[in-house]
Amino acid sequence: MSPTQLSQPADSQTKRFRRYFLYSWLTNPDAHRNYLRRVYADSLARARQTQPNLFRTGEGHFLLCGVGSVNTAETFCRFALEIAPAARITLFDVRQEVLEKSRARLRACRIGGTNQITLQMGDALRLPFAAESFDWIETDNFLQFFRKEELPQLAAGWHEILKPGGWFTTRQIFLGSGWGDVFGRLLWQSYSRIISAPCHEHCPAEVARQLERASFRVANRWQPARSFKQIHSLAAFRP
Repeated sequence: MSPTQLSQPADSQTKRFRRYFLYSWLTNPDAHRNYLRRVYADSLARARQTQPNLFRTGEGHFLLCGVGSVNTAETFCRFALEIAPAARITLFDVRQEVLEKSRARLRACRIGGTNQITLQMGDALRLPFAAESFDWIETDNFLQFFRKEELPQLAAGWHEILKPGGWFTTRQIFLGSGWGDVFGRLLWQSYSRIISAPCHEHCPAEVARQLERASFRVANRWQPARSFKQIHSLAAFRP
């Protein structure tokens, strides 16, 4: 593993994550890992409905955009190397602390070969990667950190660094207007405040529109199983 040092991200971006360390403390590790493995496999299966041979060569360059916690880093790397043992993986986050802890976890678990996993710090609104670098970009509950007016910039940045034929997968909490949804939204917003995380809610249709405006092709939108109809998933690719 080879961590890459960067200059500090813009203050506005760093402030979003200043006290987000509470997330790792409050998240149930086993439940979180099981959830992640399930949604990663689900997203891959949906993508393979369009490209049946996706990653079957055992190779690829994958980006986890927004690590969040060491459990996410470990689970993503394990899953990625199961489906593509020769893949290169980049873990990207605005916080150096979570990257350093992720590096320690991956080394302790002996996940990844020499120089197979790279850790990169930076701002998702100013992605520090060359054009057409990645075959797969994955995010999970990441969009809640960004305002609606920032979605076009995010989508354009992801499109630029994705290779033609490459995939983008994401999922995000989105609630309706029923009484149960109002209660669920209150719980989500309260939890987000506890972990000091923003909780911008984005309509799945609007996210899909912004991706399509950035020249993505949205292949599938769905609600994962066992998500209480509160999580919406999306898979898109760059033609």
